[in-house]
Parts: sequence; C-alpha cells; structure tokens
Amino acid sequence: MADTELRRRLITGVCIGAVIIGATLSGIIGSYILVLVIIVMSSIEFFRMQAEEHQLGMWPSIFSITPALSVSIAMINADQLPLTLWREMLVAIIGAFGLYVILQLISGKKFNAKSFSRLCLALLLIILPGMFAICIGLMSPRLLLGMFIMLWSSDVFAYFGGKAFGRHKLMPSVSPKKTWEGVFSGLIMASVAAWGMSYLFPEIALRHWIVIGMLVVIFGTIGDLMQSAVKRAAGVKDSGNILPGHGGFWDRFDSFLGCAPWVGAYLMLFYEQT
Repeated sequence: MADTELRRRLITGVCIGAVIIGATLSGIIGSYILVLVIIVMSSIEFFRMQAEEHQLGMWPSIFSITPALSVSIAMINADQLPLTLWREMLVAIIGAFGLYVILQLISGKKFNAKSFSRLCLALLLIILPGMFAICIGLMSPRLLLGMFIMLWSSDVFAYFGGKAFGRHKLMPSVSPKKTWEGVFSGLIMASVAAWGMSYLFPEIALRHWIVIGMLVVIFGTIGDLMQSAVKRAAGVKDSGNILPGHGGFWDRFDSFLGCAPWVGAYLMLFYEQT
C-alpha cells in the first residue's frame, strides 16, 4: 500500500515537473498561464475547504486575479514592474472587495465577518503572491524555473534530512513532521542548487541565486506552515484531491506561493544590477 502511494506521488510529481519546465521554457505566455492556473485552482480549493459561506467568497477571489491580465498584455519592461505590480494589486483588492459587496447586496444576506476574513486571507496567501510570481515570469521565465528547481531540491533534502537527523520539531501544533534539521538540510541544498542555477540561468549572478535560495527555503516553509494551519482550522487533510499522491493544487504550490512575494521583491530591487 505504501509503495503504491509512493509510486502515485512520484508519477504525479514527474508530470507536474514536466508541465512546469515546458511552460516556463515556452516563454512569457506559458509562464503566465502556469501561474494563473495555480492561482485559480488554489483559490477554489481554499474556499471549498471552508464552511457554508464559501460560495459567496469564491467568485470575488477568482475575479480579483483578472487585473493581472493587463500585466501580461502590456509585456512591460523590468524597470516598470514595481509600479505596475502595486497598481495591479490595488486594483485586485478593490475589485475583490467590490465584488464581495455586490454579491452581499444581491444575496440579501447580512455582513458575514467570517466570509470577509476568508476573502482577505485568500488575497494574502494566494492571489497577491501569485501576482508577484507573474512578475517574476515577466522578468524572465527562466528565473521562475530556477525558483521551482530550488524549491524541489530543497524540499527533497529537507525531507530526507528531517528523516535522518530530525530531532527538534519546527512547529508541532501545525505540522508535526517538520523539523529544524530538515529546514537546515534544505538551506544547505539550496546553496548548492544556487551554484548550479548561476550556470544554467546566468541572468543573475551567483550571490543573487544564493539569496533567492535562502528566501525560497525560509518563506517557502512559512507558506507551507500557513497552509497547514488553514487546513487544520478547516478540519481537512488536503486542500483537494486533483493531484494523485499530492492532494490539491494549493498543497503542491503552497511553498511556491509563500516565497514568491519575497523572491519577486528581491528581483525587482536587484534585477537590473545583475
């Protein structure tokens, strides 16, 4: 039984990796579509985990990503990214809250604080981080691919490092299996991967890849823990079941969404200087 589950997980992981590599190497449009799918599917799963109010919050959260279309259509230059990103995020927030109010009025229901707070949480954990990821792909799809490769390599070493040396729990009340030893193993591998990325994708220098590796591990882990906390509060094991052996889209890309804002912000500050 365990071997079957491991085989399913491995096959699904290989397929996901192939899609990500193909999408990012195909160019800006492929990268944009990839991130857009991640945002939409993760948003849907987020609200499906919630109680009866989820339907009211789902559509504003999905529609709120549509302003990001203007980012890809404009095909902006790297020096325009910071201003454009903040503008798009502001439009997304206003659009999401505006649609929320409209649906509340149409439904005739009273203001629901839980539904509103879930909409805010979806914006912070999924939609706005996704916009940063879109901007990384606009700078260079190869940077987005490098970020994924660093996530994969650090995840693998964090898993085996935690298995072999894990003694001190990172946050047992949220994720009992994560250990500090696993996180440090991931950091070590991220540094090694940074060296490889500097040769594969020389758009940025080694020192920047090392910083990105640290951001990926630290904030990817935080993103994973945040998602685990949301699932625990909702009383579910996985955010979905669309990916055999992996659960849902948000299960698979929670670390990616967790670190995307930090990596994106760092690249916006230093991308032109590399």
